[in-house]
Amino acid sequence: MHFHSLYILIFTSFISIVSLYSQNVRVGGLFPKKAHSGSEIIVNFSFEKGDLNDFARFQIEVPVGITPSPRISKNAEFTFENNIVKLVWIKIPPENRFDISINFRISATVEGYKVFKGEFSYADKTGANKIMEMEPQIVAIEKDEFRSDITKDLAFEYKYFSQKGVTCIRQKPYIDENNEIIVNILVSKGALNEFGRIEETIPEGYSAVSEKSGGAIFAFNKNRRSVKFMWMNLPDRDQYSIAYRLIPEDPDEKRIFMITGTFMFAENRVTHSVPITELDMDVDKEKRK
Repeated sequence: MHFHSLYILIFTSFISIVSLYSQNVRVGGLFPKKAHSGSEIIVNFSFEKGDLNDFARFQIEVPVGITPSPRISKNAEFTFENNIVKLVWIKIPPENRFDISINFRISATVEGYKVFKGEFSYADKTGANKIMEMEPQIVAIEKDEFRSDITKDLAFEYKYFSQKGVTCIRQKPYIDENNEIIVNILVSKGALNEFGRIEETIPEGYSAVSEKSGGAIFAFNKNRRSVKFMWMNLPDRDQYSIAYRLIPEDPDEKRIFMITGTFMFAENRVTHSVPITELDMDVDKEKRK
């Protein structure tokens, strides 16, 4: 199956917006206030270039342990050396306004406050070089013990998650051929067989329908942006997957995309909950192993 790209900004708190202004030139970016070790964040930048038509360069000083890669570069030359990521245009894109996206992969060993510094330089109409410095952006990296135990070389198998007790893993959502978003969730619940509920909060501008319920009652509340799967008695299987589809109300509208969720379950009539962790894995592919 061919997966189209879906640009997801992963964060757990408020968004920090940085903007640079110089005459008719503007650069705006969205940084998360918080992120987790072992995760990825995708930061979007918007450019308003005024009457610029020649050379331009956008660069960011990246903290150690964080690796950038291009998502949307608008034909810029992308390089990453000595902890500096650069996007260079010999001729800046012709659109008056355009967007780029950079993916930052955070090592599982990184934690603490990390500072991103950047600048946008360009040649004006006279050929003079101008530099706009970005206000340093601080992202708090919180240790995620679950992710820190997973390396990129590990083969994701059901038996691995069963060793972690009760877990709930969301495959990184992807866009299908209908321009709709597929969300797969892997539940590892061991011998639990009492009440269970998965509840997720989805972004604005989407409706949700069930793709695979695992015997649950499915409910979607548009006003609360809530997706629920509810079991009076959890399935007999130790591990199983469910899925739902997100349908955009306006496919052309750009939105920050974030899903958060929890898995609640009863054990000996006592209710517990675990957060749903998002990982870059193919739930259905691993299920077939």
